[in-house]
Amino acid sequence: MKAEFLVVKIDEQNYGIDVKQIEQIFSADTKVKREENSDFILGIVNGNTKVVSLRKIFGIEETEQYKMIQIRSEQNFCLTVDKIEGIIAVEEEQLISLLNKTWIDSIFCSGFQDEQNIVLNINSLEIEKILGSA
Repeated sequence: MKAEFLVVKIDEQNYGIDVKQIEQIFSADTKVKREENSDFILGIVNGNTKVVSLRKIFGIEETEQYKMIQIRSEQNFCLTVDKIEGIIAVEEEQLISLLNKTWIDSIFCSGFQDEQNIVLNINSLEIEKILGSA
């Protein structure tokens, strides 16, 4: 059985987000209403969707250029990434599960320059706490 991931780049690392968790991808020219009172929230799009910076969560300096991916969730948020590489289908046997890691679900090597891709565990990013602190 194959799993499909949207492969994105943050800094120099590739990450995979399960396509079943993605609601939509915002265009680069989508306007963001800036928020100044949060460490991790950059602003709001579409009236009430909060823009959460993965770079800030990972402790990486923020950039002005990013793409936004809305996640299927009751929390109504999207995550920022530097670049979208594409969608890749991976055989489940290729996924190497990593136990006891916070936001990492598994890894796989495949597709884009045969680089290592880290599969994000969106549920363990503690988005509820981040959104609650805004």
